[in-house]
Amino acid sequence: MNDFIKLVAIITLAVAVFMAGCAIGHKEWPSPDVEQDEFGLKLVKGQRQNGDCLYLEFYVSGARDRLSFVLLQLEPVGDGPGQGCAECPFMPRQGARLSRGEAGFTLTNNILQLSYCGLDPDTEYRFRVVGVNELSNLALVQTDIYVATP
Repeated sequence: MNDFIKLVAIITLAVAVFMAGCAIGHKEWPSPDVEQDEFGLKLVKGQRQNGDCLYLEFYVSGARDRLSFVLLQLEPVGDGPGQGCAECPFMPRQGARLSRGEAGFTLTNNILQLSYCGLDPDTEYRFRVVGVNELSNLALVQTDIYVATP
């Protein structure tokens, strides 16, 4: 009987140690692998079409499938109200969100084509494109600031 009690005690202790080990440990949410989940945008072609439209073509490097949508940020340049000056810091005053599956957003392989209409045909614009990753905790990807002349 004494051996039986020792055996039960050893088994109980072993189970308790095992269960305690299962509860101990560092637990955290999975985080993105930056090298595999980030993308980059490089302007390949940009032009005004029909005066009031802007056509842009970008090379998307890296994880192109993580590109959820882009924000096209526009600043009209001139002396009128609501317009910025060419020498001033870039201050977007207009914008558009272009998403997958919508008109104006086409991603084929590594080439992203954007088209946006509604520009004043007689106004010069400065613009920038901001890429948004589907993984919300990764940084936004901003292009340089470019100029679209009438």
